[in-house]
Amino acid sequence: MRATADVARPDFDAARGDVEHALRLEPKSAAALRLRGIVRNNAGDHAGALADYQAAHALAPRPEDPFVIGSTQFLLRRFGDAAATLARRAPPAPDGTYWRLWRYMALARRDGVERASGSLGPGTPPGTAVPWPGPVVDFFHGTIAAATLLDAASRSQAARNLSQVCEAHFYMAEDALLRRQGDAFGLFRQAVQECPKNFHEYEGAAAELRAAGMPLTAPGPTLAAAAASAPSAAAASGAR
Repeated sequence: MRATADVARPDFDAARGDVEHALRLEPKSAAALRLRGIVRNNAGDHAGALADYQAAHALAPRPEDPFVIGSTQFLLRRFGDAAATLARRAPPAPDGTYWRLWRYMALARRDGVERASGSLGPGTPPGTAVPWPGPVVDFFHGTIAAATLLDAASRSQAARNLSQVCEAHFYMAEDALLRRQGDAFGLFRQAVQECPKNFHEYEGAAAELRAAGMPLTAPGPTLAAAAASAPSAAAASGAR
């Protein structure tokens, strides 16, 4: 299906038209419904995406469905539903670690950080190497600092080139939001700028910014600020 390649590039404008065409030809195509779910999530239509993912799951269940359904419920602020969905049997690490991270975030938003921390499971024993995103578990536990997390993400990205640094910025932003400290929305904007648009972390960062009524990119100078700077610029020009 051409829309699959469009999403992988990612080219969501092309994917939108291709997937709608595919669904007109075959309305009960689970593959096309899943692709439209991705397109809708990317556009901020999380309710539509959830409906597509659930319809696809009913037609042809796949093991990864609970993650895409649960993470979309998180984007909709349905934190209890997200936690319950993500509690289903997860795959082994490293993929299954993402399930734990998103379930923890859902529980922490509902119940608070302290009550949710048990859902993360044990951290990494000292002196043990753990594949990405394992270091995020340690960061959420508070046993490593943000600089250590970013170093682990940079090393993983150098080895695998999968944009782990942008993921780290997203999870740092969620932690800052939960603990009400640091520049959470600046970190969300950084994740939006860095992450490929077909990443769950891009969807998450964009959803957090939209929910707060904030633009996805940092606003430029206001007209008032530009006008205020004009006299000083003119004075500087005359002095040269």
